[in-house]
Amino acid sequence: MSYPECLEKVVKQIEPSPEEREKIGQLADKVWVLVQQSIGEIIGDETVKAEYHGSYRHDTWLRGKADLDLFVLFSKRYALEEMSQLVKKVAHSVAENLNAYVEERYASHPYYTLVLPDGQEVELVPAYRVSSSQEVTTPVDRTQLHTEYLERVLSEKPRLKAEIRLFKKLLMNLDIYGAEQSVHGFSGYLAEILVTYFGGLENLLLAAANWRPGRIFIPPSPEARKLFQGQPIVVIDPVDHKRNAAASVSQEALSKLILIGKLFSENKDIMCCLLDPPNLRVTLEELVSVLNSYDVLVAMAAKYPKLPEDALLAKLQRIARKSSSAMESYGFRVLRTHVTKINGSPAILFFFEHMVQSPIYLHMGPPVWHPNSVEFVKKWASRHLAPIIIEGRVAVLRKRIPLDPRDYLLKALKSYPGFSWEINKLRDIVSYLPQEYYVEVYRWVTGVENWTMCIQ
Repeated sequence: MSYPECLEKVVKQIEPSPEEREKIGQLADKVWVLVQQSIGEIIGDETVKAEYHGSYRHDTWLRGKADLDLFVLFSKRYALEEMSQLVKKVAHSVAENLNAYVEERYASHPYYTLVLPDGQEVELVPAYRVSSSQEVTTPVDRTQLHTEYLERVLSEKPRLKAEIRLFKKLLMNLDIYGAEQSVHGFSGYLAEILVTYFGGLENLLLAAANWRPGRIFIPPSPEARKLFQGQPIVVIDPVDHKRNAAASVSQEALSKLILIGKLFSENKDIMCCLLDPPNLRVTLEELVSVLNSYDVLVAMAAKYPKLPEDALLAKLQRIARKSSSAMESYGFRVLRTHVTKINGSPAILFFFEHMVQSPIYLHMGPPVWHPNSVEFVKKWASRHLAPIIIEGRVAVLRKRIPLDPRDYLLKALKSYPGFSWEINKLRDIVSYLPQEYYVEVYRWVTGVENWTMCIQ
């Protein structure tokens, strides 16, 4: 099947079925009633109301991925802390009636997730009721305005709901869907406004093929260029012209979408594969064979601070970057890093160019005009490798005492309080990993991703 006929098939696969719509709808109504009752009992203020917002309200959610975001809206007479504590009480009260449990999570401020016995989640988000961007106090307040905007646009062009679903599915397959710190990708709202702005997925991708990071302003305006200089992509929020709705998007995520746009502009049929890519299967033997060809260390956190999962993953990514730089200073080149969880414990994978250091390294001294330059030269003049001058600084080539890179990596990681680490060669522990990690590790080491398997 070729493009665009294949899109109809994919839409049928990702659009919620009538049965799922009914099931989720009944659950959403039940939770809303319980929340409203609990608001009356705990808060006793008729002005406090619960409303659904987000993809469920917009009808742009994907099959099996119903995001039930129930906002509890307060007037400004409530303090932020008071508002959060009241919603916390409401969440626990409702959870008892649903045989669910409550998880406290954080974005701009705490929100509360009801986790039902079947795994379905409902988020209770405290926010202030607003009617314009000028009234916004917390970032989540703006969501009401997003709903108003999208309901208006999508009521005029309902066909765009399918296009939005297709774009979200594409972003998921590219692993760049989500604004979380650990992803730095495209949020659901950003996906929605991009599709509505360009009038469909095809127009969006053809435009993306010509994008260059740092030069993308949607819509183009001199004010946006002044206000958001240096950001990879700027998408002005239709409900708040002082906000970049794409602020979370990293240059890496953006670059991946640009490349997909270029591939699509050359061959539109590739979209059929990108939206429904083949499933990679990897055996232990295949994974061991790959790892025997490369140098990969895994640092598993035996102890780590209790943080929300997204915040923990973001912290591990920072640790990975800084530790890689430290390893460079020790003479080891780290080509890539990857943050994951192995058997429930956070882990960082380090892909080395090689695990053998150069036998010599350059030790830089002070500038020649510095008072200590003569002392440096005298110290090293009688050694086997005499001092040299590089760009106005004295320096010497020193012999290195080779040590196990695991010792250096542990030294680099020890500087982070609250963590303790176990360092191993990945090839030595791969046979102990659960099978579900085989594909993830294989993909990361080899660079194979869903979209790369579609390139002919």
